[in-house]
Parts: sequence; structure tokens; C-alpha cells
Amino acid sequence: MLSRNRPLLGLLLCLAGLPAPALRAHPLPQKVYDRTITVRLTGDAVVVDYHLEVDALTAYTDLPDLVSRDELGGITSREAVFKAFLDGQAPLIANNLYATLDKKVLEFTCKERRCFLTEHLRCEYRLKAPWHPSPDAEHSFKFHEANFDQEKGAVRLSLTASPALTLLSVTQPDEALLARASIDLREGDEDRLRTARATFAVARETPEPEPPRDLRDLLLLVGLALGFLLGLAAVVKWSLKRMTR
Repeated sequence: MLSRNRPLLGLLLCLAGLPAPALRAHPLPQKVYDRTITVRLTGDAVVVDYHLEVDALTAYTDLPDLVSRDELGGITSREAVFKAFLDGQAPLIANNLYATLDKKVLEFTCKERRCFLTEHLRCEYRLKAPWHPSPDAEHSFKFHEANFDQEKGAVRLSLTASPALTLLSVTQPDEALLARASIDLREGDEDRLRTARATFAVARETPEPEPPRDLRDLLLLVGLALGFLLGLAAVVKWSLKRMTR
């Protein structure tokens, strides 16, 4: 598909004012896909904040695989290229996030997305998978990210939970693994970088403690006695007024 769209891509680069030879050097090489992925477990959904960083030219060269030939011909600005790349990646990213609750598959959809250009293109996605964990059981959760599995790029994955849940155990990439250069990755490290697991329970609300029964009875008696004294004082005052007339 890329070869068939190469003429259109060249035209697009010219229209966008960012021809390949004029691109300045970026910290990210072309065709490198760095991801920072934060998985947050809440009471009603798994929320994933997915940040993808690529060289700007990568967005241009990937575009023909993300939009149709007709759509590509209508993209005539740099901003439109980045927006099309952002939108085109959203469903692909969602489809390659695999998660289970007690071995039942969860389905992610993209709820928010935005992109901006600094030294490279940064695309930010918020994806959600609804769930309904029972408050009366211990649950197991597994997450795996499978995007860009044939491409280069760093992955930083972490897992947290909202106060609505109590994490009982967590398995996620540790700092030593995250700091390891790609050339130094050992067998199984790539899978470990993309995987997180947890066991959790739904947190129960702690009711307000009731005062001890003896104390409640004492407070009731004090209230009754005070009411009686106030009533007695009113009667005495009324009687004194009648006597002085």
C-alpha cells in the first residue's frame, strides 16, 4: 500500500511544508515508537493513559497505512497529517491492549486523544474498559500491550489502583528492567516490559463507629433530665408570676 501511495505522499509532504530533506534532527530516530503506559484500576473501569512518541517524519510515512487513498489526497497541512496519524492509531492501539478480569476478556475503547509537536510528535490517548468486579471476592487482573511488536521503541508500563480497590499483589516491570537498554534485553524481557498483573479486592466503606451502648444510654438520660429540669423551671416561673398578681 505504501508503494502505491508514494506519489501522493510526496505531494502531501510538499503541501505540508515539511519535505523530508528539510527536517531537522530529532532525538527520536525514524520508525521508533516510544510508549509510556499507565494502567489504573478503578471501581467501574480499567483506565489506560497511553502516550506514544514518534519522529514527525514517521507520522508522514505511516499515514498511507492509516487512511484510505481518497482521504490521503485531502490532507493538505502538517496539522492535518498529525491529526490523521493520531486518529488512525487510536483504534489500532485499543485493539492491541489485552486485559482480563478473572480470565474474562475486557474491551478497550478510546475516550480521549490529543497530539502536539515538540522535538517530536507526542500522541496521548485515554482508553477505558468497563468492568464490574464483585465486592465479595478476590479478583485477578492481567494486562498485556502488543502494539508495534515488530518495531523499535521503549516501553514504560506501570499499574496503579484507585482508593475504590485494595491491591493485594502487583507484578509489573521493575526499575532495573525499565532502565535496561534494548540491546541488553534478555530472553523474556520484552514480554515482561509489556505485561502487568494484579490481584485485588473491592474496598469496603468503613461505617462511622457508634458510641458504646453505655455512653448512649448515659447521653439519653442526661437529655431527659435536662428536659425535665427546664420544664420544672418553666412551671415554677409561671407559678411565681401568679402568686405576685
